[in-house]
Amino acid sequence: MIKKKCNIVFLLIVALLSACDEYPVTSITLDRSSLTMNTGEIYHLECIIQPLSSAYANSVIWKSSDPSVATVNSSGVVTAVYSGECVITASAGNQKAVCQVVVNPLEYSFSFDRAGALFYGDAYEIGSHNFVLRLLGEGLTMDNDGVLSGEGIFVNLDIELPLTDLKLTEGTYNLSTERTEYTFAPGQIYEESGTQYAIGTFVGQRTSEGLRVIFVKSGSFWITFIDEIYRLEGHLVGEKDEDIVLSFQGKIPVIDKTGANLPETITLNPTSVKVDFLGDVYGVGLNVFRHTITHASDTVLQLEYYVPLSITDRVLLGTYLFSSSTPYSLVPASIDNGVFYGAWITDINGHKKIIKGQIIVSRSVEKQVFNCRLIDESGRTISVSYN
Repeated sequence: MIKKKCNIVFLLIVALLSACDEYPVTSITLDRSSLTMNTGEIYHLECIIQPLSSAYANSVIWKSSDPSVATVNSSGVVTAVYSGECVITASAGNQKAVCQVVVNPLEYSFSFDRAGALFYGDAYEIGSHNFVLRLLGEGLTMDNDGVLSGEGIFVNLDIELPLTDLKLTEGTYNLSTERTEYTFAPGQIYEESGTQYAIGTFVGQRTSEGLRVIFVKSGSFWITFIDEIYRLEGHLVGEKDEDIVLSFQGKIPVIDKTGANLPETITLNPTSVKVDFLGDVYGVGLNVFRHTITHASDTVLQLEYYVPLSITDRVLLGTYLFSSSTPYSLVPASIDNGVFYGAWITDINGHKKIIKGQIIVSRSVEKQVFNCRLIDESGRTISVSYN
């Protein structure tokens, strides 16, 4: 009896193969050539095979080019998994049909009230300070070494700031592949000794199964602060076009990861400001204004500003950086026959050159306001605001 049943099955298989040879597939079509779906949605693709023959009723092979975007089962049921694009292919005989699938980008909105920043100094030796700012969701903590523990969502922002800044400062930060001041780096994978790490800017989710990330490829955010309370608002775009909206409000403690003792920060409170117009004192075709700012009785800050020859009454609004001979810039420090020219600070430590930094000149009501962030040759940061 068993032998007889086996022979019957064999005869059925031969019959089907004979039918396939006699009626080869001439075409295969799908009811849709393209699909736009949201994550989690399902669509059943209908497949029509010519010629119509029961021999091919269950012979279609389904395949997804990227199952991380959308999957398809043996019946043609497509399930949207995550943002992106892929191709669903249905094959029978020597014929195939395809359906282009687009899964719409996901939208995320995160609000945080806890954060911490890691300070790495001029880690990349490019003349800017590197900070890694982490916005922490519920269930996560960061210790004094910057190590995360627990489970939850966090955002990692890899930021560059001027060398004058030893903490996060107000401003607009834009994503850039070049590490320059007031930018943040895109997310990427870094591999060392066979281990992969997520670096740059990304959204992370720590779970018992490990770390999942959405790398950020574009966007910007804004930071303001009042009385040590920071506020951050941002709009980022993930590598698969995820729309990510950020908000944060709270304190941001900074952890020094440089392993070195940071130079002190000097905050000056001017008791007097003397302004002298020196004309084209350096013979470079630019007029010079000298400001002498006195703090208490033992500290004096001297600054000189280059302006065009047509300007004789004031320093104009703008951002002033150090330059040897360009308008709207600061005059570098020099000394000639015991006379100090350019930018200097004099205090109980003697005369020190100001070597880096910037001064932003703005207007408040009827007064000009000079906000200074400077570094002297001993590495000290000098902060002063005067009008």
